[in-house]
Amino acid sequence: RGLIDTPTLQRALIAQQRAVPHRLLGQLLVDAGAFSQAQLNLALSEWLGVKVVDLRLLKPSTDALERLPRAIAEREGVLPLLVRGDTLVAAVPDPWDHVLLDQLRFVSELRIVPVIAVGGTLAPAVARAYSNAPVRAGNTSAPRDTHDLAAELATSGPLPAEGDSAIV
Repeated sequence: RGLIDTPTLQRALIAQQRAVPHRLLGQLLVDAGAFSQAQLNLALSEWLGVKVVDLRLLKPSTDALERLPRAIAEREGVLPLLVRGDTLVAAVPDPWDHVLLDQLRFVSELRIVPVIAVGGTLAPAVARAYSNAPVRAGNTSAPRDTHDLAAELATSGPLPAEGDSAIV
């Protein structure tokens, strides 16, 4: 995409090798000012086919929130958005963190489709969702705004197969 030149990439790769604990290359480049978090998210989204969502505009469904305990959501910085069949769509900080995706799959007992949140919206959305939404048994209807996300996911084709790397 031409966001950085070769010397900038080489410096970031060296910095990544020295970083303890390990840091994601994209985040190192954002921290260095090579590009913005929004540019990184968009590039990753386009390259890998992971949706980017603005959590300021979405309200998670009660069913999704019931599938993931608040303590895990807050600790991991994850926001479950909606349940569709045997799949939970969740905003996660790193959609390629297979350890986290495995944990979410185990806890929710659902397949996971990760999405990326617009920068700076994930932590506030997690706090808002769990503080504003009382857990009610039997309420499976999703709020209107998550329907829009479901419709968008539906128009992007079928969900990846169980063996695909985006779903654990």
